[in-house]
Amino acid sequence: MIFFFITISIMSFTCYKLGTVDYGDLLNSSVMLTTPEVLPENEGKLVIIKGRYKLTKAVHDKDYNENFPSPSVSREIEKSVGSTRGGEEWMRESYTVFTGGAKMGNFVLSSGIIENIPRDSSRVFRLGNGKRITYHYTPGSYQSLYFTIIGTQKGHSIVSDKRIKLGSVFQGKYNKRQILDKSLEEGKSYRTLAAAFFACSLIIGAASWLFFAAQIKKIYT
Repeated sequence: MIFFFITISIMSFTCYKLGTVDYGDLLNSSVMLTTPEVLPENEGKLVIIKGRYKLTKAVHDKDYNENFPSPSVSREIEKSVGSTRGGEEWMRESYTVFTGGAKMGNFVLSSGIIENIPRDSSRVFRLGNGKRITYHYTPGSYQSLYFTIIGTQKGHSIVSDKRIKLGSVFQGKYNKRQILDKSLEEGKSYRTLAAAFFACSLIIGAASWLFFAAQIKKIYT
């Protein structure tokens, strides 16, 4: 019970921290580029680029010889643990994210940026040992869509910035104001989640206190 109390308290604190980050000054100091072009004067700066990405290296899962016309793929392996009225139940055994290669303009997208490109297509198949694999991957058609990316220019790459906690890739064309609004919206969701975790931690804490108080009373009576 103490373990659950500590875990939920940490989750509450983490969500609260994510929900209270102020991106206003950070975004105001960033450089909004009209075209995704690497410029020497922006080295080390936070930049915002917009456009269509181009796949330069597709993902290949050599373990199961699966190919994807995609820069970002996640693989979840699950094991069957029985059946209920609701259907078969599964337990996760492993989760892996694969990244290929992609560019936007003459920016090379780092693996951290690529991992944030939405993986909205899926592929599922069963293995012969009571296991199944679920892949989620970025559809090939997404190369025709516009994305807005925020990150740090490093050489000829745009890389994830550790100060950006709520996502670095947005589908569509966003300006600084819209990115800020979206971060505020996501921040509100995290604060709501933090409040829920905090309430759970209080309930568990109170239950733990009552349990131990009862045990101590038994010892001394």
